[in-house]
Amino acid sequence: GGIELPSNVTVIGVRGSTVLRAASGDPVLTGSGVSQVTLRDLVLEGTGEASNTDRAGLITLIECARVEASGLELRGGSVGIYLGGTSGLVEEALVHGTSDTGIFALDSRNLVLRGNRIFDCGNGGIRVWASAEGGHDGTLVSGNDISDIRADGGGNGQNGNGIHVYRAHA
Repeated sequence: GGIELPSNVTVIGVRGSTVLRAASGDPVLTGSGVSQVTLRDLVLEGTGEASNTDRAGLITLIECARVEASGLELRGGSVGIYLGGTSGLVEEALVHGTSDTGIFALDSRNLVLRGNRIFDCGNGGIRVWASAEGGHDGTLVSGNDISDIRADGGGNGQNGNGIHVYRAHA
């Protein structure tokens, strides 16, 4: 496993120098049901192994509120950042070399994804999905630079996209 983040936590590194490496295919940083999480200037590195959980990211946050992540670099792993039912801001992240998706947001609430650089991902750059039709998502995706996204998983259109929005409504 990785490091479980509590509420009201701030983790600040030295940009490009503070590296947290995965010990397995599991997430490096996780949070569940917490609020006020700030992550800044960290490098998270995956092992290249398949994750033990569906769509787990190097950072995996589930049902979290007021998340602020900035200046992160995420490389390797299956998904860079996985946000399930989470609100907050992810900006100025560099995400590359993931086997699936750079940033995956599922059932988010007023999430902002802006100014991120995402490249060399197996199936998607940014995915904003909802598990069911209807409801308000409110995710804002703005000013991201996305390139070199493949469609390694094939499919009928869900893979190979820089930004893919599915069932989510603003």
